Amino acid sequence: MERLQKAGIHILSPQEQLKATGKPVLFVDVSLNQPKDAPVYAYNVTVALNQIVTLNRDPAIQVIAPTWSLGRGGMAGNRVIAAAVQRTVADLTEKFIAAHKGEAAQKTAAQR
Repeated sequence: MERLQKAGIHILSPQEQLKATGKPVLFVDVSLNQPKDAPVYAYNVTVALNQIVTLNRDPAIQVIAPTWSLGRGGMAGNRVIAAAVQRTVADLTEKFIAAHKGEAAQKTAAQR
């Protein structure tokens, strides 16, 4: 959350989120798997912006769907798994921030 705020992204309060168009939620999912007796973990991290979207073919149908998503996986030993996952979350968060800034710049340019 701190990274997002430092980048100028407003974090919605629960009340703001309920009123916001699309009710956006930034979702971070971390999955770990340690094969039996293995000295390493396999991990997968996904960062996704989920929002309510409307289907073009039937505007009455609205669903929650990712409108932006990136994921990355890897393997790391017992002693470094936490740091590996934290680095991956941080990197994917930075990519979201860059995409968000790019989208905001496009909207500003389109409004001119």
